[in-house]
Amino acid sequence: MIQLPEEKSQISISEPSAVKKFLGSLDLQPSELELIAIEKGWQKGTPKKISAATLITALCQQSVNGTPSFNDVATAINGLVHNNPSRQAVDERVHDACLEEIKAVLQLAIKKRITKKTSDLDPDIFRKYGRVLVQDSTIIKLPEWLFGEFSGVSNASSQVCEVLLNDEAGTRVRLVAVPVDPAIAEERRRKAKKETKGHHPSRAVLDLMDWTIFITTLPKKVDFACLFAIYGLRWRIEIIFKAWKSTMNFHVIHRVSALELRICLTASLITITMGTGHLYKLCYARIYEETGRDLSLMKFSKYISRDLHRLQEICQWLQAGGSPEEHASQSLVKYCCYDKRKRLNYHQKQRLITAP
Repeated sequence: MIQLPEEKSQISISEPSAVKKFLGSLDLQPSELELIAIEKGWQKGTPKKISAATLITALCQQSVNGTPSFNDVATAINGLVHNNPSRQAVDERVHDACLEEIKAVLQLAIKKRITKKTSDLDPDIFRKYGRVLVQDSTIIKLPEWLFGEFSGVSNASSQVCEVLLNDEAGTRVRLVAVPVDPAIAEERRRKAKKETKGHHPSRAVLDLMDWTIFITTLPKKVDFACLFAIYGLRWRIEIIFKAWKSTMNFHVIHRVSALELRICLTASLITITMGTGHLYKLCYARIYEETGRDLSLMKFSKYISRDLHRLQEICQWLQAGGSPEEHASQSLVKYCCYDKRKRLNYHQKQRLITAP
């Protein structure tokens, strides 16, 4: 819980409408950011030019294009408040307390979005797992001067896969393997050769692509068809990461310090959590209710990231009742819904699995 120190209780900052509207679209209030800034030591009194709300707004807006420079952030702040801050002024505000401030804002954003709703899948399938690790195998190449600050893979050019069927804990696992269609196997091999970038996969690796293999601790009653269906939903994690990387430009890193990189990445995660995450769910529900069509996460993320003012338009549309006649609704249907196709999309698969 964030507590405002008594001696700071009279501090009040009037933010411009552009800052209020953008933060409002992320379900954040300038006053919340002010309290956090005071608690984390980033702000001690009324700031002269750069408030916490203004800086975080600028960082969130600019970070969707990669890691912004101090000049980029200063320019964005000027566009918000028209007070001509210098890049040196931004530099002076970006320090350890700033990182703690923006991490606390991300924590607040996540807390606002936590719900008690769980998956509609049979709970017995997942009951034995105490936690789920969300992880992506994609590697983002860092500049050499940041190698010592971030852990990573030292031999990213090669791939090693090890499966322990009888570890120290004596874990019992099942290996379920089913041969695939020759055309699918050949497509897998083609992609594998392309993605290794000159390091040809071994014959053993290529031969394994004739099979779909699962190693699981789930009981025997969970057959291959069920495993395959669950994995199809699990693939959503990969789509989410892909949406982050392709639309939020996580891989675009210019010459910044480790501190600046952490701040910029955290700002991106705030926009993702409140914008392309929470807002997507609300828009999906409304569009499906009105049209019966499914909203694509990839298309929605791209649509938002290309113009963050659309966040405000969509929020206003939802707050007004989400009429299908409004421009925001028509744009989402036209530009962000799945195209008609033979193979099922994620939502169709989920409805199929959870159907009574």
